[in-house]
Amino acid sequence: MKTKYTPGPWRVTKTTGEKPAIESDHDPHFSVAIVPRRGPEMFANARLIAAAPQLVEVLAALTTTCADEGVRGMDTLLDKARAALKAAGVEL
Repeated sequence: MKTKYTPGPWRVTKTTGEKPAIESDHDPHFSVAIVPRRGPEMFANARLIAAAPQLVEVLAALTTTCADEGVRGMDTLLDKARAALKAAGVEL
């Protein structure tokens, strides 16, 4: 899959000001994003942003698999989809 954004995986870290920052394993010395909002949802927002590459990867694989194979291979993709949602802080 070809993308135009910074490659993942991304992870949540903290800036020196204790704000959540999102960094890429591709370039750990560069922040992909910093979440400036204060409040209880601050780190939840950061986790959602950090999960974006994983969510895109799973959705692309799901789309391709459904188009090419129908229901075969869905168990593995569902496991990956659940992991991506969990990384984004979503509980099913």
